Amino acid sequence: DLVRPTVTAVAFSVPVINESVATNATVDLTITFSEPMSATPQPAVTLAGTGVSATLNGPVGVWLSTTQFKISYNVIDANIELSAIAVAVANAKDAAGNTQDGYTSTDTSTGIDTKKPVVVSIERATPLANPTLASSVDFTVTFNEPVDVSSVIASDFDLASGMPTGALVTGFMSVSSTVFTVTVSTGTSDGTLDLNLVDGSVKDVAGNNSDTTAPITEETYTAATTKLEFNAGALTITDVRTATGAVGGA
Repeated sequence: DLVRPTVTAVAFSVPVINESVATNATVDLTITFSEPMSATPQPAVTLAGTGVSATLNGPVGVWLSTTQFKISYNVIDANIELSAIAVAVANAKDAAGNTQDGYTSTDTSTGIDTKKPVVVSIERATPLANPTLASSVDFTVTFNEPVDVSSVIASDFDLASGMPTGALVTGFMSVSSTVFTVTVSTGTSDGTLDLNLVDGSVKDVAGNNSDTTAPITEETYTAATTKLEFNAGALTITDVRTATGAVGGA
């Protein structure tokens, strides 16, 4: 028997290693050989790809049968994204002592996506003018990647301190899986409307929870409650929230 054994398949236990898998702590890689193998030496298995070593470590190997070898890895959330993990297998021997043919796969159909979605910009949408006398305003919120729209709720967004009295988020709508319009009532006093993502429960399509770090681009509104006008030499001061006013002579 001089025929070298070959690797016929490699398969991870999950299609994508995401935040949920990292929480469960382990993932398995099963290697299948073309014929019965010797228990020693164990196959030398190498994983490659940006961020793989930071995500998968502490391998423990065991033979499931004479033709299948399983390695269990500890999983760490390294906040990375990789489309496919490359696997190399070497040094295993069959029962006759023949060393396997070297094996390398650059597409195991399993990738890593533990990268958290983040808001990259919060910008004024309607009205464009700032400061504003409007009773409500819209912000455009943009994420760095598609998110699961069903995971987004109004309470994921809130206003920072210094907001006008009674100002609050009243609703939102999805423009796309990355862009949302958030509507804010401007309240009854002067102040700054500074919208933020405050809840990490927004999920991307891989199931990773959002990061609430402040975006690189962040615009605010200054809400005003009074309007000054000169009419026929008289100064009119109007409270635009209550539509009441006072008139003074020139």
